[in-house]
Amino acid sequence: FGEFARLYAQYLIDFDQAQDRLSRLRAEVGNWVGERFADYEDFMSLALDARRWRRFESEDLAEVLLISVMEQRYLARRLRQDGEAVPLTKLASVNPRHPAVEHEFGCKVLRLGDLDDHLGIATHLAEREAVAWRVQRRPVERFDVLVSTFAAESRVAFAAAGLGECVLPTEQLVTLCFHHHQGAYALLIESSLVQAQWQRLATGSMQRFVPPASVRQLVMPTLDPSLAEDWHERLVEILAARSKAQASLLTAKAKMFDYYRSVHPAFEDEGLEAEQGGTW
Repeated sequence: FGEFARLYAQYLIDFDQAQDRLSRLRAEVGNWVGERFADYEDFMSLALDARRWRRFESEDLAEVLLISVMEQRYLARRLRQDGEAVPLTKLASVNPRHPAVEHEFGCKVLRLGDLDDHLGIATHLAEREAVAWRVQRRPVERFDVLVSTFAAESRVAFAAAGLGECVLPTEQLVTLCFHHHQGAYALLIESSLVQAQWQRLATGSMQRFVPPASVRQLVMPTLDPSLAEDWHERLVEILAARSKAQASLLTAKAKMFDYYRSVHPAFEDEGLEAEQGGTW
């Protein structure tokens, strides 16, 4: 048991180190965006409910006459004109439909709550038969970027290693299939520049969601290819190390539990037994 405990402690250190590396990478991306787009800080930091006025050009008007939507169009136009950003649709497919599955049943479902706060996806997912929500027909593929459309809790996940099985995202998520440097753009989706746009594209009063059609209006910062490759490769490496540490932790935990049960065969604790199958 002591040996298992020692291994568990080492795996926990490995996990914490991966999390720390991820935090530093995200901070690096955030600082890069803040420095490069300092002239747009007033836009990125302005609360949606702040009282304000702004003069808009005719091309900033949209079918939805909301100042927040027009602000996003205004920012996107300025960034494109300055050569600082390109439309998302030039970099990625939004909710691609192919290849689609013929039969949904037998697949797992990726829900909004299955995305964590660290670009990850839950280990245990619900079966399609147990979920009534509408799903996308294309399974999640390696390097897909999944984004929650719930504006109040915008989460981003990156399928760095693929999921190894048929997993269908619900329609509460948007699937972004970037053509290259997917990890770099997953990090940029979290940035203040993109999130400021994301919040302004949301509709609704109590629960505000970003319609998938509106996601296509986003613009993304232009990236030097070498920097984009660096961010992408580092994110893939970090998430692989974290996933390996998670799997090792669960294995060590299960072995400690089995050993304890072999020493105490009469021990019955349903709560503890259920815990060993928990998720990260």
